[in-house]
Amino acid sequence: MNEVDKRVVQMEFDNKKFEQNVSETIKSLQKLDEALKINSSTDGLEKTGKSAHKLDKELSNVNDTLVDTRDHFSAIEVIGVTALATLTNSAVKAGAKIVII
Repeated sequence: MNEVDKRVVQMEFDNKKFEQNVSETIKSLQKLDEALKINSSTDGLEKTGKSAHKLDKELSNVNDTLVDTRDHFSAIEVIGVTALATLTNSAVKAGAKIVII
């Protein structure tokens, strides 16, 4: 073989090796891309979880406010019933005084 033939053969061999390396690099990049998509999905789930936790806190605050409001209405109810009982007693006493006179 002369020198030119030897170089052509050598160049073809290097090209095949280059193509193999490119193919391996592409596969590695595809794996990396898939891994990043999985991490992105995980991030999405983590954000959804944080949002759900925040919503739960907000709903808990709303529930606490409703409970406080109910308790206040219960206190107002007791005051109202007491006032009606007092008025009724006063009316009965007034009626009894009228009957006695």
